[in-house]
Amino acid sequence: MPGTQPIKAENNTHLAILRYFERNYPDHFLLSQPIGTDAPLDWLYSRRVIANYTNSGFGEPDLPDHFERIVSVGVRQSIEAYLSDSAISYVFDADHATLAFPLTIMKLLCKKLVMKGLHVELERIRFLRMVAFKDRRGPMSKLQPLLF
Repeated sequence: MPGTQPIKAENNTHLAILRYFERNYPDHFLLSQPIGTDAPLDWLYSRRVIANYTNSGFGEPDLPDHFERIVSVGVRQSIEAYLSDSAISYVFDADHATLAFPLTIMKLLCKKLVMKGLHVELERIRFLRMVAFKDRRGPMSKLQPLLF
C-alpha cells in the first residue's frame, strides 16, 4: 500500500508467502481441509521441495508418487477436470492436489485481476498460448480463458 514500508519476512520467499496467506486469510476455503494428513500449504510446499531439491531430475520411468494419478488419467484431461471442478473435489485429494491446488489458485488470482481491471499483455498471452499452455497435442484451450 502507498506509504507503507516492507516488512522483512522470516523463512525463504516461498514459505514466507505461504505463512502470510495463512495469517491473513485463515478462513479461506483453500485452508479448510488437509491434504493427506498435512495442512494444505505445508503439503504443497513439501511437494515443491521434493521437485526442486529431492527429486529435481525425473528419472524415467520413475515418477514421484504425487504425479502418478495425474499421469495415469492424462495431464490434459486432468487439467480440464480441475478447471471445470466447481465443487473443488480435487483440490484436497492427494492424488490430484499437486496440479489441482495451484490451478485453483491461478483461477482465483486471474479472476481477481480481471475484477480489478488488470489484464495480461497481449504479447504475454501469445507467449503462453504458444509455449506454456500447450502439449504434444497442441494448445490447451481450457487454460487460455484464465488470461482474459
